[in-house]
Amino acid sequence: MICLHSFVLALSALPAVTVASCGDQFDTGCYSPADIVTRNVAVIGGGSSGTYAAIKLRDLGRSVVVVEKEGQLGGHTKTYHVPGTGGTIDYGVQIYWNTSLVTDFFAKLNVAITPFRPSGGATTVYVDMETGERLANFTPSSDLTAYREQLVKYPYLAWGYNLPDPVPDDLALPFGRFITKYQLEDVAFTIFHHAAVGGLGSILQKPTIHVLKALSEVVFREGGGEAFVTAAHNNHELYENALTALGDDVLLNSTVVAATRPEDSSASTGVRLVVQTPTGNKLIVASQVLFTALQTVDNLEPFDLDQQERDVFGAFNVTGFYSGLLNNTGLPAGSSFVNAGASTEYHIPAAPGLYHIQPTATEGIWSFWYTSDGVVPEATVERDVLAAVGVLTNSSSFSQAQILALGYHAPMYVYPSAEKVRQGIYADLDALQGYRNTWYTGSLFEPAAGPLWVFTQALITKIAATVQ
Repeated sequence: MICLHSFVLALSALPAVTVASCGDQFDTGCYSPADIVTRNVAVIGGGSSGTYAAIKLRDLGRSVVVVEKEGQLGGHTKTYHVPGTGGTIDYGVQIYWNTSLVTDFFAKLNVAITPFRPSGGATTVYVDMETGERLANFTPSSDLTAYREQLVKYPYLAWGYNLPDPVPDDLALPFGRFITKYQLEDVAFTIFHHAAVGGLGSILQKPTIHVLKALSEVVFREGGGEAFVTAAHNNHELYENALTALGDDVLLNSTVVAATRPEDSSASTGVRLVVQTPTGNKLIVASQVLFTALQTVDNLEPFDLDQQERDVFGAFNVTGFYSGLLNNTGLPAGSSFVNAGASTEYHIPAAPGLYHIQPTATEGIWSFWYTSDGVVPEATVERDVLAAVGVLTNSSSFSQAQILALGYHAPMYVYPSAEKVRQGIYADLDALQGYRNTWYTGSLFEPAAGPLWVFTQALITKIAATVQ
């Protein structure tokens, strides 16, 4: 008869096997069974595209795990819960495209929706937020007909960047030159300040392709009534419900710290990822990786990039975008303040700087947007916002203003230089889909949630076909 007590003591006397004491961090023998996660697909990033992909891959019968660095899903979707009221304010993603693919996703996650109704009533005040000078006679045109006449020339920009070869010269033009070439001067400011373009930074210097991609035909359809919001005015509800649905298939507050991927995509070895989690390292063993976080070299560094991958992702620059809420501003109710440079070209303000400070539907709470051509520290954004409040009130009341929430969307966009656009960088990017068992989606490919989900849906169909 075996003495169970003695057997347990004997086991406890054996040395524990840890990753630190193991020679190969990708060896399953270095981990306890509870710390080995075996899935068909590892999704990196739990924002809009990552969450959508995970749910849809499971619908296709594929097993998934989502690795998300934050403590929640949702990415750029930010919702503030007003204390003591039960009310909410969305200060990240605002609206969604009203198509069956999008509405079906909301229905699947039991999130009620309602048609988008633009708010109105506030008087727009154009003001230089650095000097306080008001542009009393400035009324930018809202007639974007001429812009749309150019936009329709590029139907292939609808989903991803499936560009012709050679790339049309106009797409690589700095947008400032595109404006003068097609006599769009009267709507230059309107384009800059459009919500869809928020986050592009100094748009006059950006290649035209990125402005056309941001202010796309889908955006005009949304503005024409093809958009909705959540009935509870809580866009984050979608991701809360998604987290419940995905359950243990999500690793929050977690990051990939090392990876091994096959050199040959036809290899059957799959991918192994070492993930740092709040409870220690875990090993993910997966057939494929879907990388949905922003594709910068820094973010991809743990994935052991080869030269082909490094050449592509190293060609992209970044912008920053920051959205938030504040109160105790001393600003007059009923006014919406839009930043307009008193002496800049087309009155487009310099970056980094504010887009606007405007009232929300909740009395006393104001929203703001801020953009930059690179990553700006949160402290700098907060300082500039509070300084602008002081300029607008012409007083020291900004010392009483309080930032209630700050959405740090930085980096926001990744974009190549005009020369790289001409040289076919997007074809090089497309060639990486599936290479080394790794796929890519996210804001690099589509800036808005609806089109991004369309792009992602097509991609996950291909991914699912690789793991039967």
